[in-house]
Amino acid sequence: MMINEHSWQEPRGEPSIRKNTLERNAHSLSLMARNLQDVAYEFLNLLRVYKDGHVERLIGTDVVPPSTDPHSPVFSKDIIIIPEHKISARLYLPSIAGGFKRRLPILLYFHGGAFCVSSPFTHNYHNYLNSLVVKAQIIAISINYRKAPENPLPAAYEDSWAALQWVASHRNGEGPEVWLNRYLDFDRVFLPERAPERTLHIICQCGSVLIPLGT
Repeated sequence: MMINEHSWQEPRGEPSIRKNTLERNAHSLSLMARNLQDVAYEFLNLLRVYKDGHVERLIGTDVVPPSTDPHSPVFSKDIIIIPEHKISARLYLPSIAGGFKRRLPILLYFHGGAFCVSSPFTHNYHNYLNSLVVKAQIIAISINYRKAPENPLPAAYEDSWAALQWVASHRNGEGPEVWLNRYLDFDRVFLPERAPERTLHIICQCGSVLIPLGT
C-alpha cells in the first residue's frame, strides 16, 4: 500500500501529548532558572542557601527509624538531651546488656558532614553504629548537634560539650536516661579518634571545667 504526504495522518492524540510534555519541560526549566536566581550561595553537592533564608540540603537527609524490635541484637531510641536548643541524640544498647554482670563502656559519637549536613538518623551512621555496638558490646550515643548555616560555629562545639556534660550527669545513677543509669561504666567513656575537627579540641575550647566521669 502506497502512503503519500496527503494520505498520512499523525496518530490521534500524539500532538497534544507532545505539547503537554513541552509545556511541562518549559515550566520545569523556568522554575529551575528562577530558583537559581534566588540562590544566595551554594556549597557544591552539600547545600544551597536561598535569599529568603531557606536552606536546601542536598545530601544526608534520609531518616532511618530507631530499632525497638525485641529480636534485634541492638536496641536504639531517639532522645532529647538539651531541651533549650532541641538537641537530640540516638542512643544504642546491646540487647543482651541485661545479661552482663559488668557495666558497659560508652562511645560518644559526633557524625560527619562538615557541620552543615547529615544527622545521626541517616542509614549510613545508623547502620555503622548498630554494627559497632554489636561487635564491641558497648553503649553508643550519636549527637544531633546544631548545624550551619542556621546555627554557625561554635554552636556545634557547644552542643558537643553539652552532650558530654549530659552523659556525666548520670555518674551517680540519677540522670534522666535509665539506660545510662543502669548499664554505663563511667571509667570507660570514649570519644572517636576521627570526629569533626578533633572533638577533644572542641571540648578543651568549650569546657571551662573538667567533668569527673569516673567514681
